[in-house]
Amino acid sequence: TGLRRVILSGNELTALAAKAARGAGAPPQQADVFGRVAVQYLHRGRAPQHLRAALDKLPRGPILDIPVALAGLLERG
Repeated sequence: TGLRRVILSGNELTALAAKAARGAGAPPQQADVFGRVAVQYLHRGRAPQHLRAALDKLPRGPILDIPVALAGLLERG
């Protein structure tokens, strides 16, 4: 009847975060990056609400806008 604490490995968390991003509309490459970054972000003790907020902004938002901007800079540079 009580809540249980779920312990996930880094690989499991990466896969779940990537799957969440993919389900929210991110293309596969950005979803994979989001999954890897999410693990690092949480490992540093940062608030998971910010990850949820980024997912809620898809199909726009920082998950896509930042990589697209960087790719544009690299193409011009």
